[in-house]
Amino acid sequence: MTIRRLRRGAQLLMGAIARFHRRSRPKAALLDRQALIDDRDRKVRQALRVSRSFTFDWNPRTDRVERSDSIAPILGLTGDEAVISTGQRYLQRIHPDDHDRFVQMLHSLTPAADYATEYRVLRPDGDEMVLEEIGQAEFDADGSLTRLFGVATNITERKRAEETTWETAAKLTTANATLDAAHLATLNLVSDAVKAKKQRCWHDSPARTRIRYCAFPLTAR
Repeated sequence: MTIRRLRRGAQLLMGAIARFHRRSRPKAALLDRQALIDDRDRKVRQALRVSRSFTFDWNPRTDRVERSDSIAPILGLTGDEAVISTGQRYLQRIHPDDHDRFVQMLHSLTPAADYATEYRVLRPDGDEMVLEEIGQAEFDADGSLTRLFGVATNITERKRAEETTWETAAKLTTANATLDAAHLATLNLVSDAVKAKKQRCWHDSPARTRIRYCAFPLTAR
């Protein structure tokens, strides 16, 4: 009787353990899935920070813009203003010389293709940043813009390096042109001196010595 009770108790215990594991499996799977999502998000944030980029998602109907927190060091923003803003406020940050072109680009968007553009923005401290933006637009059945999302990258240092390279190349071109002109002027002076010397030598020398002394007038005698 005691053995039966022990066996029955063992069976009940094993059944309880099996039910516990069956209930735990979905929870464990959810935890594993959430861990994968968190790890993926962490890697995306790292990639955005290293590449000096930020993501954005704009709803034109509400004018609400959601952005990744990697925008903070790029535009010099802090707090909620960095990740939540409005399209109108962002347009005010665009450089005046690029503002109209950017707005025109928005009006020309179509659902057929992605878009890419470059423009300058002004930080609160007055610094000027150059952004390269790549995105996509979504439209409703009536053709109205309903969503704009994408990624923007800070390419300020690259643009400055390109400008420095172009300036250096222009200076080298100018210097080379100056050297070429100076070299040509020197050759012309030498040529004129040789001609003048030869003419004087030919005129002043006796006929029998002209060929001998006037062939190389700068070195003769």
